[in-house]
Amino acid sequence: MNMSLFKLFNPQSDSPNLVPSEPGNYLFVLRKGCQMPMNGPFVKMNITYSTFKGYKVIYAGLANSSLRDRDIRNHFRGTAGTSTLRKSLGALFGYSPIPRDSNFDNNHKTKYGDTDEKRLSDWMIANLLFFYYPNKDCKMHENLLIKKFNPPLNISKNNNPINREFRAQLCVLRKREPTGLGSKAATQKRGMSQNIRIKKRRGGLYINIWQAYEPAIIDAIKNGGGSFSTDRNLFEAAGNRKGSGYSFRVEIIDHEFSRNRNSAVARDLQKILKENFDFKTIVEGKNIIIRLNRLFVLDISVFPKTEISN
Repeated sequence: MNMSLFKLFNPQSDSPNLVPSEPGNYLFVLRKGCQMPMNGPFVKMNITYSTFKGYKVIYAGLANSSLRDRDIRNHFRGTAGTSTLRKSLGALFGYSPIPRDSNFDNNHKTKYGDTDEKRLSDWMIANLLFFYYPNKDCKMHENLLIKKFNPPLNISKNNNPINREFRAQLCVLRKREPTGLGSKAATQKRGMSQNIRIKKRRGGLYINIWQAYEPAIIDAIKNGGGSFSTDRNLFEAAGNRKGSGYSFRVEIIDHEFSRNRNSAVARDLQKILKENFDFKTIVEGKNIIIRLNRLFVLDISVFPKTEISN
């Protein structure tokens, strides 16, 4: 890909009409001297950035139909309900999600409140620049851009071990349950329906947590192992295991899991992995050991099937 074909759009001074209503690819970068919002569990994290023309790349994407409508207007002036970039940035700010519309029980889409969405738009315009490249091979180019720049806000399709812990934590925050669902009765009814739905489909207290960490776990296995910190607050809020603890050790040989009768945390992780198509493929011929220690660090080791590990 010829990166010189990317053109700059400055949301502070340029008209959106300058961006063509055509398919293509784009990069969001930080203005020089600007930083991403890093609150909560991200405060002490160090992020590694790749640069384009001297700017730190934070997100790469594609527009199947219109760079102008999908990206300029949707990302800079839309809501998190239709922009994954806005959803990630809002999570970093610590904004509380709310249902995107009245069909939340079916689509599970969220956004942020009007005040937070306005703040987010103002921050993006003040801190970000947009590079775009009109083309018809945008799906192929998106994969190349993610591989080349490893943008920290690209969770999907990003298997780079660098920034893996950051992406895992971000994925957890993006999956938070919405607040502000209306009346107390409506909130209770919605909460009950969600609990029933999760229980029927999954049946575990820690399922949602492992769903959030699932991409990072699969990436680690694909890359031969790795480790990252998890959020202990999430586990402690999901279930009280102060007596027995949350730590565990799971061993997988080919597709066979070791038994974990006394660890609901481990059993829920197993359920998630058993339903993951990529896992079913990459586990073949391998001996995989997954440990969660008392400091809530998840360690993943991958060995050939014939190699025995303690």
